[in-house]
Amino acid sequence: LNRCEGYRNFCNKLWNATRFVLMQVSDASRFELGFAPHDASACVPGGYMHFGKAERWMSSVLEQSIMQIETHLTEFRFDLAAKEYYELVWHAFCDWYLELAKVQLQDEDQALRRGTRRTLLSVLETMLRLGHPIMPFITETLWQSVAPLANRIDRSKTTGNQGETAPMKHSIMQQAFPVARPERIDTAALTWMEGFKALVDACRQLRSEMGLSPAQRVPLMLEGAKARLILTDTKALQAMARLAEVHVVDGLPSDRLAPVQWLNGMRLMLDVEIDAGAEL
Repeated sequence: LNRCEGYRNFCNKLWNATRFVLMQVSDASRFELGFAPHDASACVPGGYMHFGKAERWMSSVLEQSIMQIETHLTEFRFDLAAKEYYELVWHAFCDWYLELAKVQLQDEDQALRRGTRRTLLSVLETMLRLGHPIMPFITETLWQSVAPLANRIDRSKTTGNQGETAPMKHSIMQQAFPVARPERIDTAALTWMEGFKALVDACRQLRSEMGLSPAQRVPLMLEGAKARLILTDTKALQAMARLAEVHVVDGLPSDRLAPVQWLNGMRLMLDVEIDAGAEL
């Protein structure tokens, strides 16, 4: 019974993730969704569309998961295929990429916003096809809304007169099952995400040790030779670790009672005053 409840929660997670994506893209034009005609030379910073590190990481994880699921299905290990799909949707897409996408959709760079919208749609549409053999009904329902926006089927054929929903002319059952493209795996993006996750986990550990409320945003102080490299990901780090600011310092204060985390040659401390008398 507990496992059935867990699977129900997973379906709710996928449903709510799809609702979030549709809220971000439903009113956008094909141009703003990143599906206007263009070539690879336009996919650069300042160009028509730019895929950031988070987008390249999510696309790489998707390709890796497709490879794993293909292997498990070939070996009739449907349990492992379902587990891999669960990890992809719940942890990679929902827990990490959607949260990073929220930050990027607020960025001033229009090319980055287009790359984020396109990645949200393309990855979600592929995940729905990938999960259709496991969850046929919910994936069909969600795919009918996602596929036209993801340029998978013609938008004009999904509505009838005066905007009424037209009879279903396309089905996810008729679509090709995803095939892995290993050449699209970006090892640099995967490495970046490993370091970013470790940094977020270190910040969350500090928050936990200090008993901070999730709603309380506090500054982070970084010390170390690699600390300034973190500044390029400040907005994402602030969002994921609930930070007010990120400062690089020559040395952490020695008179603080706050806990310190070591990470890849850096030292991390939350800039929070502690009342020693109250603690004692």
